[in-house]
Amino acid sequence: MPIRRVPDAELLDHAVLLSAAIRHPLYDCLYLALVRRLDARLATFDKGLAALARQEDRLWPRP
Repeated sequence: MPIRRVPDAELLDHAVLLSAAIRHPLYDCLYLALVRRLDARLATFDKGLAALARQEDRLWPRP
């Protein structure tokens, strides 16, 4: 699987807006912003982050 580089300024801007909108910690929103940007899925054991990813059908594996 190739490694992709994503401009951090764009990612941070999106994550800050997302964090403010859903009132969730910025560090989690960075992951959500990245999976949105890459049109990917998120694998995590963090229950709060998993719930957010599940709402957008971005959780992996799908339940």
